[in-house]
Amino acid sequence: MRAALVSGQARVAVFLEGSQAWCIQPQSSSPQPVSQGLLPYLFGDTASAGYHPDATLAKTGEALDRACREERGLSLALISMDPASSETTRELADDALEELLEHPHVSEFIENRLFSRCLPENAQWHGNAAVGGSKSNVRLHLLKGSVVGAQEAIGKVRSAWNALPEELFGEPGGKADFEWVLEDTGAFRVLAIAISGRTTHGHAVFAATPNPYRKSEAQLWLLSDRRYQAFANSQKILVEWIKSIPSAPRVSGRSVAEDSPQDAIGEVDDRPVPSWAELIERIQQNDPDGDGLEELYRIFSRGVRFYLQRQLGAQNLNDRVHDTFLVVVQAIRRGELREPDRLMGYARTIVRQQMAAQIGDDVLSRRQPDASRNPEQAAVREEHQQIEVKVLKSLAPRDREILMRFYLWEQPAEQICAELGLTDTQFRLLRSRARARFGELCKRKPSEMREDSTTATVPTGTIRRA
Repeated sequence: MRAALVSGQARVAVFLEGSQAWCIQPQSSSPQPVSQGLLPYLFGDTASAGYHPDATLAKTGEALDRACREERGLSLALISMDPASSETTRELADDALEELLEHPHVSEFIENRLFSRCLPENAQWHGNAAVGGSKSNVRLHLLKGSVVGAQEAIGKVRSAWNALPEELFGEPGGKADFEWVLEDTGAFRVLAIAISGRTTHGHAVFAATPNPYRKSEAQLWLLSDRRYQAFANSQKILVEWIKSIPSAPRVSGRSVAEDSPQDAIGEVDDRPVPSWAELIERIQQNDPDGDGLEELYRIFSRGVRFYLQRQLGAQNLNDRVHDTFLVVVQAIRRGELREPDRLMGYARTIVRQQMAAQIGDDVLSRRQPDASRNPEQAAVREEHQQIEVKVLKSLAPRDREILMRFYLWEQPAEQICAELGLTDTQFRLLRSRARARFGELCKRKPSEMREDSTTATVPTGTIRRA
């Protein structure tokens, strides 16, 4: 029998095969044999470890990388809203979190936890300035807006859960165990969004349901989830919980949350469409209350979703919708949209381009020859290494030093922090920013990169270390 235990908190995974076990850590080059009797000491809290049946050694390593990214993202989100953190530290956290939010599973992991209970009153995400954020951190801006905007609904869902009697769960500790699973699987998030009438702006938004923004469909989704059926009395618990949550307010005889998606970009509900010129001006000026981006997303997101799903299917649907939105927002902020009244036409054009690009990629992937049989593969690898060296030389001195020390010279983080006068948090944030800059520059043409002639020789190698 094969299985794996994975913990992003402890940054460790154990692959189990029969009576043997191997320990995997992000900084290790290869798995190490370990006695199964030492597992509680490796994880600290074994309850925080996820169980993966039928795992392989390779999949265990991938699951650990995924779990570490998720925990890292949540830690950055907490730093970002922590009033005890300095403004500089929060800004660094925001920049690093924006990079991680490119991964749909990180966005989903963070939202599942932040939607499970209300933010503290002194959290820095409250207030116009915090939600507005940096012009470049669009993903984080949307995450903040969705979480802050749903606080009332989150409070209702949490209060209804807290009011459920302990005896309903059948055994001591049953309520706490069930709550942990509900939080981890996004049940609190599903219900909060269903009763608030809002949408969540992360990458992974209820891919299992076609229209989850209704309380009735949220209930069906939860009751059909097999992960909850392992708990005694789970059906009755879920029904009692959902029944006690107040529904969304009703407008013109129907719930705000139950507006159906329309077969057109720009038609989503009964609210009036704003002046395009005014909306674009607010987005370009990064309006402090953040309503411009919220309004734009409301106007065309469901229509975009409809077109993309009809042509490309449901796979990665939310990721595609979000990418389309980012392209439109970036074009607006660069001043490329000169005629505001053509905003929706421009959005349709971007959607068609997304469709064409995806179809082209699918066709190309079927025709792509096996790279292992390509005689030019070694030459391509060498060229990539030369580009990486050139990119390293073009980075700012501190970014270059952090990347070289950690990834190429494999110095421990503690040594780097001590010698550069950094705290652990500052080091992790700076490292993430340097990695993002490195990746951005590697995508450019060699002729576009500026080489710093004063830089010492950079050893060859690839930045792979986690």
